[in-house]
Amino acid sequence: MPFKAVVNDAIRNALAGGEGQAPYRLAPLPCGNPVVALTKALRVADALEDDELVRKLAQGR
Repeated sequence: MPFKAVVNDAIRNALAGGEGQAPYRLAPLPCGNPVVALTKALRVADALEDDELVRKLAQGR
């Protein structure tokens, strides 16, 4: 079956509503306590990006 026909069939089935597969469900899993404090994550990311930029400029890139 050509790809275009498969895509068209999938779209038609989704728009028809009634038939088809059951909705996908994902059960959440506990991730535990964070190892790093994420309250300052953007500040840390900015600092790392700045350090990398300084390194590249020092190399002449």
